[in-house]
Amino acid sequence: MDSTLRLQLTILPPTLVVSQVARTDLDKIAFGLLQILVLERNSDEDRFVSVTDTGNEISVILDETNAARFNNNGVATISGVQYKAFQVAGEGSLGFALTGIVQSISEPLAKANISIFYLSTFETDFVFVPIQHVLLAVSVLRQRFSVQVEGYDEAALPAQEPPIVTKPSDVKRHPLCIGNSSYYLASLPKDIFDTVGTSLLKLLFKPESGRSFFSYTETSTSVSDEISIIMDQNDVKYFHEDVINVGTEGWKLIKVGESPLGFEEAGIVSSISSTLS
Repeated sequence: MDSTLRLQLTILPPTLVVSQVARTDLDKIAFGLLQILVLERNSDEDRFVSVTDTGNEISVILDETNAARFNNNGVATISGVQYKAFQVAGEGSLGFALTGIVQSISEPLAKANISIFYLSTFETDFVFVPIQHVLLAVSVLRQRFSVQVEGYDEAALPAQEPPIVTKPSDVKRHPLCIGNSSYYLASLPKDIFDTVGTSLLKLLFKPESGRSFFSYTETSTSVSDEISIIMDQNDVKYFHEDVINVGTEGWKLIKVGESPLGFEEAGIVSSISSTLS
């Protein structure tokens, strides 16, 4: 990564949880999810919603209140981990050409044995940190970046850089699988949701058979306000080119592991991003 690039990380207000639903059970949580996506989207409250369909399962990232409500029938499996999202910002748009951003953020967190997961959208990136490790993560990341902290006691931050407890030999090896399809990152203006809502809901709840990946992320906070989609070429056709901004470069999907990875292992993001960087 260009050493002159300056990044700022801001902790978003919502406390988030990750839920998992089997693809075959989507109809059982559809009503609750529709309420959150459509009926409450104009709420004044801070908002973070992400829905990812891998073909076999659906992962949903929501704030605690909405996660509990959309799963009122108990179909979804809700992780026991609460997260805070760190939004990554640079001097202008991060774009798609810069390399090393993920590695520069994930490496020091892995060395501090902090497990994370990482999400990129059209405009920015998000790093999700377990809530019990937020203060430690702030201390670690401030060694390299500016970190904006709101709602936390600054006096509780460690005074010294935390010890490095993760060694290269501690990182497990996971098999990687590269898919054949190409995926495109796109953004939509939030004020045209009513115009494209039918297409979005069809892609979320009635996708074409054989689709292996689709991701929808919507944020509405003081520092982030966007709808971002990752989809294959077949899904792009559902939107008129005048209302959607689609990246021109196709991306390949790399699946990590042959079984669920869980939320405790640190270093997965770092080990892959450092190799690619």
